[in-house]
Amino acid sequence: MLRNTALLILASLAVPAFAQADDALQAAYRLAGAGASELALKRVEDLQPSKHGDTRWVDWEVLRLNLLAQLGRHGEILARVEKLPSDVPVHVMRRALFLGGQAALTAGNPPLARRHLARLLWQFGTLDEEYRLARQLTIESYLAEGKAREAYLVML
Repeated sequence: MLRNTALLILASLAVPAFAQADDALQAAYRLAGAGASELALKRVEDLQPSKHGDTRWVDWEVLRLNLLAQLGRHGEILARVEKLPSDVPVHVMRRALFLGGQAALTAGNPPLARRHLARLLWQFGTLDEEYRLARQLTIESYLAEGKAREAYLVML
């Protein structure tokens, strides 16, 4: 009886903790949607669970990557993409590789951009619009290096 009561109390305490974490994530999304990207990023930095301690880490990481992209923090995006564990869900890896390719190109590193975009296109598959944008970024990466022939071949 005492054991059941203790389990019931623990369960009732855990539910609000999960609800609070979800509320915090949604609040961060609302801040980002309202144009307060810096504030939303600060919230992510303060509240994102550690990778090993919480399964919701990936939801926070997607928001973090999107906010870093909005803020033009290309180096931080590239560092986070390089450190992503291989077991993240496919949708997270796709988004990270796309943003990593975009960040590398903007940061002046076309070969790194192509490496991320190639992984995206060949390992993880993409959605139609994402595929088109990834190919466009690949073409731009060749043009950034003055490799018009390679860019033309990618266009074919």
